[in-house]
Amino acid sequence: MDPRPATPEPARQQMSPVEARSRRITPATVFATLGALFLALQAWIFIRWAAAGDAHAVPSAHDNISAPREAAVWAVQAVVVLLAAVYTWIVVRQCRRTGQITFDAALLLGYVLAFWQSPLFNYRALSIVVNRHTVNVATWGEQIPGWHSPPGQPETLLGLSGLGFVALMTWVWIQAWLTIRISRRFPQWGWGRLLPAALAAGFVVDWAIEAVWGSTGFFSYATQPTVLTLFEGHWYGMPLLYYAAVTLFISTGAVVIRHQAQARGTVPYIFRGTELLTGRASAAVRLLAGIGLANILLLTYFAVTLLISHFLGGPMPSDTPGYMWTP
Repeated sequence: MDPRPATPEPARQQMSPVEARSRRITPATVFATLGALFLALQAWIFIRWAAAGDAHAVPSAHDNISAPREAAVWAVQAVVVLLAAVYTWIVVRQCRRTGQITFDAALLLGYVLAFWQSPLFNYRALSIVVNRHTVNVATWGEQIPGWHSPPGQPETLLGLSGLGFVALMTWVWIQAWLTIRISRRFPQWGWGRLLPAALAAGFVVDWAIEAVWGSTGFFSYATQPTVLTLFEGHWYGMPLLYYAAVTLFISTGAVVIRHQAQARGTVPYIFRGTELLTGRASAAVRLLAGIGLANILLLTYFAVTLLISHFLGGPMPSDTPGYMWTP
C-alpha cells in the first residue's frame, strides 16, 4: 500500500443559475439572436409582397433620357455586379486563410441581407427617387407595418436595393484603411482623438462616392434638407446631413469594432462567445451576428434620415428628370 495519504479530490464547483446564464448570454448570442429575428421579419415581408402580386417591374418610364445617361446607369449596375463578385472573393479568401468566418465576411453578408430596409428612406414620404431605366421591382415597402408613402415606387435591385447593398463594404474598407493610417501616424492617440479623425475620413469618403454616383443620374434626393445642402433646389443637390448620417450610423460602428480587434489582436466584439463553439455552430453564430449588426446599423441610419427629412426636408427640386418621377 502507498504510505502517502490520499489527496482529496477537489470539490466540483457548482455554478449558480445567474453565472450559468451569464456564460450563455454573450455579445455573439445577442447579435445572432437579433440577426435571426431580422431574417424572420424579412421573410414575412417578402412572402406578403409576393402574395400581393407585387414581384414585378414598375412600368417603363416614357421620357427623353439621353443615351449617355442611360449608358451611365447601366454601367453603375455592372459595377455593382463586379463589386459583388470581387468582395465575395475577398472574404472567402479571408475565411479560408483564417479557418473561420471573419468579421468582414459576416458584415458583408449582413449588409446584403439588410437590403429589405431600403424602402425605409421613403417610409413616410417620397424622400429619394431613382432612375426607372434599371433592373427593378415594385417596392415591398407597402408590406412594412406603418408604411405611408406614394405607391408604385421602384426598388433598383442592382443599385440602392438588393445586390447594391454589397457596395456598403466600400465605405467600411476605405474608412478602415484611413483610420489605420491615422492611428499609425499618431500612435499616442486614444479614441478621443482617433474617433473624430475617423469620422472626418468617413465623411470625405461618402462625399466622394455619392458625388460620383449621384452625377450618373441613378438617384436623386427628393426631400433635401433646407440646411447644409450644396446646390440646394436642384436634383443633383448634395445634402451633407444625409452624408453625415451614412458615416455616423452605417460605417463608423463597424470600423471601430474592426479596428479594435485588429489593434489588440482580439476577437471582434460581436463574435465574443464564439470561442466556446466549434465548427458549424461557430460559423452560424458569427454569420447571424454579422446580420444582426448590419441590420441595427442600417435601421438606425434610416430612423435618423426619416427625422431629417421630416423636420428639415424641402420640396422636390423642380428640375428633377422625368425618368426619376414615381409613376
